[in-house]
Amino acid sequence: MRPGVAFRDGKLFIFGNSQILVIRQWPRIQAWRKTAQHGWQAWRPQLHPRLIRLHEPQLKVTDLLEKTARVPGLGGGEGWKDEWIQYKLRRQRKFAEAAWRFSEPIPSEVRCAVRSFDESRYEMLQAFARVDYALELYRSNPALLYGLIRNDQFFIEPPRARLAACRRWIFHKQHEIAAWLGFPESAGKVCVRILAKLASRDVRIHRLWWLRRMLSDAELRKLFVFAPRIDATVIGFVWDAKELLHPSLAAKLVQRMESKALFQARLIVRDIFRMWRVLERPWPPAKKICGVNAFEDLHDELWRSCERRVSAAGLKVRFPEPPLPEWPDIELLGTTKEIIAEGEEMDHCVASYIPEMTSGEKPILVYRVLWPERATLRLTKTGDRWRVAELRGRNNQVPSPDTFEFVKTWVDQAQEMVELGLPQLSDEAVDPDLCPF
Repeated sequence: MRPGVAFRDGKLFIFGNSQILVIRQWPRIQAWRKTAQHGWQAWRPQLHPRLIRLHEPQLKVTDLLEKTARVPGLGGGEGWKDEWIQYKLRRQRKFAEAAWRFSEPIPSEVRCAVRSFDESRYEMLQAFARVDYALELYRSNPALLYGLIRNDQFFIEPPRARLAACRRWIFHKQHEIAAWLGFPESAGKVCVRILAKLASRDVRIHRLWWLRRMLSDAELRKLFVFAPRIDATVIGFVWDAKELLHPSLAAKLVQRMESKALFQARLIVRDIFRMWRVLERPWPPAKKICGVNAFEDLHDELWRSCERRVSAAGLKVRFPEPPLPEWPDIELLGTTKEIIAEGEEMDHCVASYIPEMTSGEKPILVYRVLWPERATLRLTKTGDRWRVAELRGRNNQVPSPDTFEFVKTWVDQAQEMVELGLPQLSDEAVDPDLCPF
């Protein structure tokens, strides 16, 4: 079956390699899936945000091809390159037109609301169509609405009819909804105020699980009440650090650090946990850390211990399969000496990954990035594809967006062209607003 998208008779058809997905148009949102092994059955798909379009596509394929021809190095009669570009542009145009026909009847405010979430967009779209006052609750507390709509994820024995339970509980007060979802009933109104601080783009099921568990602790609840902001970084940092850092230190870091610095601190916490496990020490520590200096000293002590263990063992890196090809500014680190030297030069703990790389526990590749800035890249494998697991600069600093974009482009294009058996090709001429994936 050839992958593609089409819109016909009020339904959006999405064709995959081994399945067909059909989604009925607003307001009767419903989805079905058919595979080679199973016939048609009701389905809750992962709805890509570009299927919910905000504006009608304006460009024609001929306009896009003319735009492509003006980009140096692309178009202009280069054989397979012209055919490949035309194929991708036509595919994007067809996707955009089908998505617009599917999205056009949806109220614009609902489209914006659905696209603001990072997951469960199908469930949100279906709820906005079928549950009264869903949009009103979204305006005041997106996180609470998300939890109410995904109520089947909050119970060991979930309600039989998810949407029916949502319709019934949406008329209750917000603190009653939070208590029904398992947030501490004694602090229901406080939990509602904390959830209201969370923007829809930061809402995910696992983060609400983490919040529900952390808000049952009075010290952590106090931390969130006085936090200047609550976002994905803050929730992740507090969750990862709750067994390592004293709540007073965690609160101090949350209040004083911006998101970028706090994300870096979370990476250090995760490194401490991973190196602690590599060194086979009992977790959690007997005493929680109360000072910033002690926090940094512990990280450095674990890092040096891991390096000494690797050097003494004489381990050798084993590649599970041929790695992705290098680029002039992205170089593979293929030996333990190179990886240890990279950690010394960049002043971070990349060498602590060597035991996992030598044991074959999971596929890991490490690269040296030289441009647009100096950084270290770690790749892991999910299914059949490599993905960026970590990209760090000196002293674990977070690299610039340009560096992230450069690395991601290399990973995506290298894998795509290796799979197709074609030379590498830049996507600079592709209109990002029409790009389906």
